[in-house]
Amino acid sequence: MDYETLFIILPKEPKKWSLEDVSQWLNFVGLQQLQTTFTKNSIDGSCLELIEENDLIEDLGITNKIVRKKLMHWLKTGLKEYASHIKSTTFEDRRYEKMEQENTTLENTESAQPQYGQINISHDMMTNYIKNNEMYSQQFQQPLCEIENKPQFQKKQQTGILIEQDLEKFVSKVQNELIIQPTEGPQTNFYCIKEQGGKIGRHSSNQILILEESISRFHAEVIFQNEEFYIKDIGSTTGTFIKVETKQQLEIGMVVELGSNQFEIQQVNINGTNIDVVMTIIEGPNTPEKHVINLTPQKSVTTVGRKQTADLTFSEDHHLSNIHAKICLIDGRVYLEDMGSTNGSWLRLSRESQPSQLYPLQNQTVFKIGTTSTYLCKRNTQLVADRSHENSCIICIENDRDALYMPCKHNTACLKCSKNLKDCPICRTKIQDIIRIYKN
Repeated sequence: MDYETLFIILPKEPKKWSLEDVSQWLNFVGLQQLQTTFTKNSIDGSCLELIEENDLIEDLGITNKIVRKKLMHWLKTGLKEYASHIKSTTFEDRRYEKMEQENTTLENTESAQPQYGQINISHDMMTNYIKNNEMYSQQFQQPLCEIENKPQFQKKQQTGILIEQDLEKFVSKVQNELIIQPTEGPQTNFYCIKEQGGKIGRHSSNQILILEESISRFHAEVIFQNEEFYIKDIGSTTGTFIKVETKQQLEIGMVVELGSNQFEIQQVNINGTNIDVVMTIIEGPNTPEKHVINLTPQKSVTTVGRKQTADLTFSEDHHLSNIHAKICLIDGRVYLEDMGSTNGSWLRLSRESQPSQLYPLQNQTVFKIGTTSTYLCKRNTQLVADRSHENSCIICIENDRDALYMPCKHNTACLKCSKNLKDCPICRTKIQDIIRIYKN
């Protein structure tokens, strides 16, 4: 569910939505036909979480089972997750504002001269540290800590700053995302698939939920491996298809969809410079016709279409263009090329109920789930902060923060380093006691 886009439209918790807000939400989830019904019954945000499936049937008159499933999925799961998303987003904004205030505090303390045994952390270094670790919820000032002249601290005392070796732990890493944009069909939601991948289907546990009867419960999945995204059919009934944008080499066992018919390449017979391609229609109105296409150096192209001038004609198939595609012989290999058809030429990843091999999803790749839902892929790469050390002690940057200062209850350093502190590095309250934190 695309909560980020919904946040732009309705940046407040669902229980606070007005009647107009509920209508905007229905339009966002593709159920705009229910706007009048919800408005007529005065259903605002405070009512949404109380609605049960029986209410949809008896009070609102929603008889379509698929529509009820989609609504209940949003009402019982989606809106709760969206409320949590709003809280986390609002919290991040407040943390950023607090960081700006902290920068002013740092400017005032930067010019202070360090006393003996203190670490002098520059303004730029502390600001960079705060940004990289997103520790905006705590008000940082220069720590007033007296550190014994132990070997592990000698280098830091000599330089007076956090050494580069410690800062390298916080370098950013690359995060890959795949934005899936609907182009045709009833779906309107955009989806963002991260490196963890995601599954596609009619079951509510799928990351990409398509509530259509032609879609299998677990239809396909997107996988990220070797720095690339791939799609795989996981044994669906109606299939997963890749749109043929350039020449597609044809091999035995492949299934291609042209118009209403799906053709399986059963044989590619090579006789010198001549090649016979044997195709059988396995699904569609012309099942189970068999067609043999003879390609020679003299006649290396066979056209397929609805028009009588095409070499392979299906005049009754209104999903075919006049000259829909061509099968051609190039350097001893057979290729399929779309001729700018209206409905496109498609490569089916596997036959019915059979899992497929992985197929790479490049930028601008178009794929189809089932018979109507078509999506465009867009690759996105961004740098994100490595948070693996965000709980590290701010003094040694080696151990976890396992010390709690009393009475202020702040937690910024490990127990070992905290023994040398007299005042809290955050609020400068005198430390009366240090309590060890035990973590699982």
